[in-house]
Amino acid sequence: MRSQSIQPFLIVILCALIGCNTHPIPLPRTALAARPIWLTPSMVDSVRSAMERGEKAGEVPVGACISIGTDTGRVIVTGYNTTQSKGDAAGHAEINALTKAIAALGGVSRFSAIHRDSIFLVTSFEPCPMCAGAMAMWKITPSHTAVFLPKLPEWKMPELEAVQQLRDGWILTGDDTLQLEFFCHRVGFREAFPQKCR
Repeated sequence: MRSQSIQPFLIVILCALIGCNTHPIPLPRTALAARPIWLTPSMVDSVRSAMERGEKAGEVPVGACISIGTDTGRVIVTGYNTTQSKGDAAGHAEINALTKAIAALGGVSRFSAIHRDSIFLVTSFEPCPMCAGAMAMWKITPSHTAVFLPKLPEWKMPELEAVQQLRDGWILTGDDTLQLEFFCHRVGFREAFPQKCR
């Protein structure tokens, strides 16, 4: 029942994020070239898996993953939204992934000691100012942050100026394939946006 009640809400959110043009328009696929070299298939799969877990929990399916280390010894943790299922005002995907990463490494001091060149964050949607602030506080390097679908307007508030500078350094892939692959499997989305799911 809960997943049925949240479907209209998801369609409204997606409409705002990827557009609701009713005319069939070919989807641009050139954005794939903008993916950073460090973005591995396992990171993308982790984000997709987090989106699925969020959807099953009745959440707006936003997913994030944090990868720590190198190919020889990599730790990948994920997070998804828990604002509705846990009543957690700060329960956004990026913050939940950060919390898990800190726990996976054995606490704050160990996480803080990791060289920032070996920490990467990938998220399905552009982080909100709250999540961006958390990423700044934990010193996630902007050039080590990949965002699949940036659609938020520029943050104009003076108190967010420092966070806006971080945002300017994120790798905004402009790539909507992750969201379309995910949502085009949902009948309600296919019926609402047939031109997006060809």
